[in-house]
Amino acid sequence: MSKTKTYSLYLVKEELEDSSGVLTDRAKDRIVSKSVHELNAENRLGEKAVCFVFQNPLNEPSWIQDLKEVFDDVQLIRNRSSSALVIFKASGRIFVSTFGSAWQYINDRAIESDFGLKVTINSLEDGRVKRIDSSHLGEAMKGVSQSAFQRDIQSFGIDEALDQVRRITGRLQKSEFAKNLSGATSLKISREMSFDELGEIAIESLNRYYSDFYKSTSFHIIDKIRPITDRSLIDELDNSAADQIRSGTDSFELSMPGWSEDDVVYFGINGSGLQERFPDLLLSHYREAMQKKLADLDSDTILNKHGIVAEFNNDIAAKKRWSIKKALIGSINYQGGMYAISEGEWYRLDHQFKDDIDSAMPTIVESWPSEPLIIVKKISDDGKKNGF
Repeated sequence: MSKTKTYSLYLVKEELEDSSGVLTDRAKDRIVSKSVHELNAENRLGEKAVCFVFQNPLNEPSWIQDLKEVFDDVQLIRNRSSSALVIFKASGRIFVSTFGSAWQYINDRAIESDFGLKVTINSLEDGRVKRIDSSHLGEAMKGVSQSAFQRDIQSFGIDEALDQVRRITGRLQKSEFAKNLSGATSLKISREMSFDELGEIAIESLNRYYSDFYKSTSFHIIDKIRPITDRSLIDELDNSAADQIRSGTDSFELSMPGWSEDDVVYFGINGSGLQERFPDLLLSHYREAMQKKLADLDSDTILNKHGIVAEFNNDIAAKKRWSIKKALIGSINYQGGMYAISEGEWYRLDHQFKDDIDSAMPTIVESWPSEPLIIVKKISDDGKKNGF
């Protein structure tokens, strides 16, 4: 019997027909320099699969210096951090699976940003939601809602339902597809399996990615937030965002991309001439760094010239940089419509939906009864507590 294992799976954008655009420039440079071990396999994960194993030289961990400040006779410790990235094709699409910190070698412009999320919401029943990570677009702040037991999505509250859901985690009942799922950009899937089954899992994941099952669940709310794909409109919204930053409004804040979960030691601002480091990530730091140059800020600057740098609290992940635009989170009104940005992507918010919620709120307010409320414990068929 196979052991229960967890693998991460990414879906490459459909317009990319080969793996050349999947890797970052840094990864390509390492491959050219022969510091990467390349492996090939025929028909084991679908069509031809290639694996890149990234090996790093033996180095002393950075935290050893911290220990030496307090402890005497700290032994010399060196370690080698290795990671691997597997690219394969199944059902006409390219997939990527990573081991260790190899996610940092994926070109995030090449992958579907909602793959894991869509597969998960098309696989979970409402009552099996374990955790929701969300970006509150209207208030430009990030939040996480987690329960100690399985919950119906609607029990997370109306305000949470109005958030843009970024990651969903839950457990599947009596499913051959998975035991546990966690979905955002990548799909994390846990079940009894061996790695050579990942090709079949990828094909089933693709079917669930295109499914409309979620429309019959509480997740249908996601349709009320529509992604913007029109290039000209995106350019106009980028210009409007730059205007908002220059004017000093509180329409936006800065945020770390949701697909990276490692602890951060510090944040820095790249491209502005500022050398300071910060323990937190604030738009006010960026405005202060710009000083007189703030008046010249435009969409090209926040997209291509200026960025955020994060150093992580481990020796595996390299420093990560992303653009100011990708770090923006918040919303604006533009030409009669409400638009929100999260992780560099623009969305049109459904005004009618917002109006319906606003008008419905007064009707659901009720006074407390004079008698104390009775707490009812719910027990599932397997004897586990699943709510109150």
